Amino acid sequence: ATLDGLSGELRGKRIANAAIFARSAEAAALSFDYKGAAVDFAEAHDWVKDADRNLAWRYQWSQALWLANHGEESGDSGAISQAIRLYERSLGYLTPGRNPVDWAQTQNDLAVALRKLGEIRGDAGLLQRALAANQQALTVRSRTMLPAKWADTQMNLGNVLATLAAVTGDTSQLHSAIAAYQ
Repeated sequence: ATLDGLSGELRGKRIANAAIFARSAEAAALSFDYKGAAVDFAEAHDWVKDADRNLAWRYQWSQALWLANHGEESGDSGAISQAIRLYERSLGYLTPGRNPVDWAQTQNDLAVALRKLGEIRGDAGLLQRALAANQQALTVRSRTMLPAKWADTQMNLGNVLATLAAVTGDTSQLHSAIAAYQ
């Protein structure tokens, strides 16, 4: 057996093992065990982080998604904070040039988590970061190229601006929110 052959075989086994954890995570999510789903996606990520960048992104993004869902459902702001860190880390696997749709999805989901945590904490800085992430997502999610995704991101942008207005008392943000919703 050659070194290349063994390396390829090891890579295949890592991907197969990760897929087992990913299926377990999906089952946990279906039973509303969002924290359990996040734990299993973390395991899946650990198996492939050195073997497959696309799968590593997918599993880390999924971990963040389910942690954010757990945090929202349970009021666990620590889980939302952890989700934010994971979304930010998962962006390291992507570039807007090579993976524009996944990169924009991650920016959008990061913005949603930042908005939720900013709302919970009354933190305008987190909300400003959410605005920036939404604006990044909109560089890819254009109205003409991805109209449904553009509308989703515009709605999220409006939510961030409305929350920012509530936190800061700046009514001009409400006007911007209305414009984003239209």
